[in-house]
Amino acid sequence: MSSRFTIRRSVTALALGAAAAASLVLAAPAAGAAGPQAKTMRLLDQCDIETFNATFGDGFCVKDGSVTVDRFTADLQRGGSGAWWINNRKETIDAGDSLHVVNQGGILHTFTEVKTFGSGVVPPFNVAVDNAPTAVKPDGSAVGFGDIGSSGVGPGSPGLDVVPAKGVHQYQCIFHPWMRTVVTVR
Repeated sequence: MSSRFTIRRSVTALALGAAAAASLVLAAPAAGAAGPQAKTMRLLDQCDIETFNATFGDGFCVKDGSVTVDRFTADLQRGGSGAWWINNRKETIDAGDSLHVVNQGGILHTFTEVKTFGSGVVPPFNVAVDNAPTAVKPDGSAVGFGDIGSSGVGPGSPGLDVVPAKGVHQYQCIFHPWMRTVVTVR
């Protein structure tokens, strides 16, 4: 048998195999069309590297934004900095869907589930929420620094995946308590 015949036969077999595989793919339902979906929630801030790192230490802010520490502090008196936020104040998803939380800012944030919104763990920042009582988690305990391990999302990290049960869920950053969102799972 000539090598030309063997090559032609192999190419023909590969083409037939590819055509069969393509017909299976085309006949299959679209991936994820009826299955669970992932909704991306973005945590954002605009920390100015120079002033934030000079105030809080090298590496505190890793992505240069336009808000200086002085402006951030002044903004606390007006309900928190509008440059610190979660992209969706309200979101509705279906049961089984997930939330993929990413930090597109320059400093650490959390996406902590709370039963009641309230103050966070940095007392000077709580003036932004009128020094409300400390936020309470669904289990009835107050938010604390221990929540960073389960709900902290660092800048540039792979993110945090959350699959909430049916019902209404509230999330806030325990550092920046005006960063809040309500997620309804239907």
